[in-house]
Amino acid sequence: LTANSSILIPNLEGIINGDGIYVKDITPEFPALRLPFLTSLVTGRHSQEHGVLGNEVYDEVSEKIWKVEEDGDLFW
Repeated sequence: LTANSSILIPNLEGIINGDGIYVKDITPEFPALRLPFLTSLVTGRHSQEHGVLGNEVYDEVSEKIWKVEEDGDLFW
């Protein structure tokens, strides 16, 4: 990320710049699944705000469902 970036993502910028992550205690995000949890961790937003609600992502263009567990067929 550059100083000229128009996207404000301070949590991710802190990780990238070497501040790292440390938490004394953590309450799992609901739903307690990997993709929604990591998205909440990085964005600092709850699932109802960022919209990631499960470990599957539907791509409207390819009409395929990408599953976190299946890394062979990368959605990205």
